[in-house]
Amino acid sequence: MVRTKFSERKREFTPAGSPYENLYQEEINKKTGNKHLVKVGKKDVYAEIQVDLEQSKIENIIQRLAMGDLSVMKKAQLTYVDEGEFPHSLMEAQNIVVKAKAEFDKFPKEVRDLFHNSPEEYVSQIGTEEFFKKLAPYNEDVAKHAKEESDKAFNAQVEEQVRFNKAVNAAMEDNT
Repeated sequence: MVRTKFSERKREFTPAGSPYENLYQEEINKKTGNKHLVKVGKKDVYAEIQVDLEQSKIENIIQRLAMGDLSVMKKAQLTYVDEGEFPHSLMEAQNIVVKAKAEFDKFPKEVRDLFHNSPEEYVSQIGTEEFFKKLAPYNEDVAKHAKEESDKAFNAQVEEQVRFNKAVNAAMEDNT
């Protein structure tokens, strides 16, 4: 049977719901490298909602304001982020993944074995202490260079943020 937009669709109704939400964690099979989700527990969503109930009631907000607590009127703190290096499309993001896999494939077999021949595991550990410990016996210079590059990138981001904040403050002072 050929389905069209006018065809009757089988409807599947969801149960009324549960106050619990299942928690899952991704695991990578070390032998095959396959990823799968494993249920690791449950979270009581209803209890989380009830924790903030009293703070969110309008009567309590007005009462706090009447008692002189002006913090209820504060807006969320703004955060500025440099998105210049972020991928702007799915294609750019995919190219980053392909580049990381190609870089991983250039490593000697011994180094790839440290990460169970999984580029995903390699990328997820970059910059961690475990990452540097794994690579140190093979090439301390490479591990040191990777840490220096990571530090340089972080420092450059901090400096850019400071320049941006100064420019914003100067613009705000000019407007007043």
